[in-house]
Amino acid sequence: MGSIDSLLDAINLARNIARESYERRLFILVGDLRRLGDVALRIAEWIDEKEMVICTSNYKRFRDLFEEKCKSKSKRVIKNWETDRILGQTYDVAFIDLRDWPDVISLSRVVGTVRGGGIIIIMLPYDYESKVYYEEIVPPYYPKPPRKLMLRRIIERSAGYEGVYIYDVSKEEFIWKPEEKKRRYAKGAIRIPEDTRIPREVYSLAASQDQIEVLRNFENWKHYMILLANRGRGKSASIGLGITGYAYLFSKKHKRAMYVCLTSRDKLNVEEVFRFAKIAHEALKLKYSFSQREGSFRSDILRLEFEFPHRAIKLASIADALIVDEVAAIPFPFLRRAIRAYKQIVFSGTVHGYEGTGRVFAVRFLKLLDELDLEYKKIELKEPIRYSESDPVERWLFDILLLDAEPAPVDEKILEKMDKAKLIEINPNKYFLEGGKYEEFMRSLIGILTTAHYRNNPKDLLLMCDAPHHRIFALVIDSHPLVALQVAEEGGIPADKIQEMLEEAPSGHLIPDNITRYTGLTEFPQLEGLRIVRIATHPKLQGRGLGSLALKLLAEKAEEEGKSWVGASFGANPELLKFWIKNGFFVANLSPVINPKTGEFSAIVLKPLTRKAEQLIREANRQLKIRLLRELRNSYWELETETAHMILKNSEPITLIPQLNMGDAFRVGLYINIGGKIEACIDVIDEVVKLYFARGYNFLDPEDEYLIIRKICQRRLIEKEELIRIRKIVEKLWNKIFRVRFRKKRMRKAED
Repeated sequence: MGSIDSLLDAINLARNIARESYERRLFILVGDLRRLGDVALRIAEWIDEKEMVICTSNYKRFRDLFEEKCKSKSKRVIKNWETDRILGQTYDVAFIDLRDWPDVISLSRVVGTVRGGGIIIIMLPYDYESKVYYEEIVPPYYPKPPRKLMLRRIIERSAGYEGVYIYDVSKEEFIWKPEEKKRRYAKGAIRIPEDTRIPREVYSLAASQDQIEVLRNFENWKHYMILLANRGRGKSASIGLGITGYAYLFSKKHKRAMYVCLTSRDKLNVEEVFRFAKIAHEALKLKYSFSQREGSFRSDILRLEFEFPHRAIKLASIADALIVDEVAAIPFPFLRRAIRAYKQIVFSGTVHGYEGTGRVFAVRFLKLLDELDLEYKKIELKEPIRYSESDPVERWLFDILLLDAEPAPVDEKILEKMDKAKLIEINPNKYFLEGGKYEEFMRSLIGILTTAHYRNNPKDLLLMCDAPHHRIFALVIDSHPLVALQVAEEGGIPADKIQEMLEEAPSGHLIPDNITRYTGLTEFPQLEGLRIVRIATHPKLQGRGLGSLALKLLAEKAEEEGKSWVGASFGANPELLKFWIKNGFFVANLSPVINPKTGEFSAIVLKPLTRKAEQLIREANRQLKIRLLRELRNSYWELETETAHMILKNSEPITLIPQLNMGDAFRVGLYINIGGKIEACIDVIDEVVKLYFARGYNFLDPEDEYLIIRKICQRRLIEKEELIRIRKIVEKLWNKIFRVRFRKKRMRKAED
């Protein structure tokens, strides 16, 4: 192998300066695949840091050589898709192998685990030709190749950053080498207040003054506490310490352990909370038991149990408080339900990060609390713990992956020009590579998306850059983006490939695959359509009709292009369904399996653009109605009643012939006229209710319709005060739908 002395010298100098400044340094290695591996191993063999991690998609090729040659005393090799396992860990050196594909989620996770004074090595090829890359970026049956813009963005946009080096390993020369400036890091002293109620042993564990502030607020925790910060500021650690300190005070007052429900979208997100609860207990010399598998922590002062969000709501009657960690990943409807169910809640959100953005929480949820006049305390942790505030690598990561993108300010007066609004399609080559005015526009557009959607992560940016079937649109007025749309082309699958599609469930064709599986409409995947992956309106202009206008213009564009449908898939809730139905979309599918992490059922909505598509979509809608009426008692028992009602009332009428006889009529007659237990004829009432919704009758009030769906179709517990009301509803249904039918049946029997 040729000489790489200049690279090793630069790493050595950068490492020394990074240690003094408590910052990190980043080296991007570019070149031939084999040469990249050789150089990375040479660095691993030369460098002698204590703790090292390497992240690679080609596990077997790298592991043995790395562990053999690496001098580091503590080294760990993980696969790209396992990087969630190292969240909360800290390393001195990280190698991020991106030779197969630009896995930006792994990149952002691993970069965040490196402490101040550490070195990060990223391995990038000259070009992406691997099978892995094509499988991740291009869906099956799609004719166009990937755009390969993310690789160019990382390399081209990194030049010019302080603390970031770009080295061509094949040519053995620097593409970019910053001029280093020495800075000495001086961490401020942490001041613990004199008059603390939480024991000082807990306060002494705080790693920043911000964490001290969190503990002070736990001492006076009454209703809602909101912790916001960028990643690496110690929110989860603060919660682990704070909840232990508060439980100490609680147990002294109430003479029992405090029961706290801890929820998040993923159990991995809360490991740091449990870890610091253990550390705080050890500082207080308190015994505890902990089961990582169950997510259960118990001591004499605290019972801390992990539950997924929908289960956490059900525990509100017995839990003393709720902690919602990584709130950016939690659906907004859950947050509304949580504040109705719990009197004490801690919400923790990452404002900008790879797991989603807390901006949707900060903007929408705090507005809701203000509207409801609910008392809350908001605390923002600003001081990084793993590295200094001046760290250049964090700035690089945020800029390259647009993690801190924000909507540009906009004046509401712009709505006076609604007639000038137009939908434009974004050219990824210009907007992701050229910078300047395009970068400013793109940051605003991505900011709109991340402000409105809790599921955004860096892979969305990767798909917008590289995936040939992903397109970006913006509704603009005077060149200001007001609505952002991320759209994926789906369908167009050849007839002879449908069976193959059903066997393999290919990524990239979510709507065609699901519609076919649940309806048997094998013609549908052959139709080309647009799936709206994300749609978001500027947070200052929501509820003004801009989203609906954007949908209308997108449908018109899709129709001009010869597409057959426009659709979307999302976690079903009444608020979202109302928006889509209002805009002419049919609910075409509802997953029969609840998402265990969010408690939601996935819905698919479709708007037909051709006669053939309309025929198929209406049939899918009819089939969903039949399935829903059959399964409300079983698969859809946990479905929100309002959601079920909205689907049933906005579906195609279906023919349903109830299987009732004279004995059934007699039982219902006794129930209506004499009373008695509803259980004696609930099977008959169930048939009556199903017929009402199947045929599209409308003579009941909405509240009465909610009641019979919830109590009759879903068999939820019937309260005593509801029995009289239900009997009146049943009487009205029976008189209007069945009495004439059975009178005629008796007359025919008498004539015979």
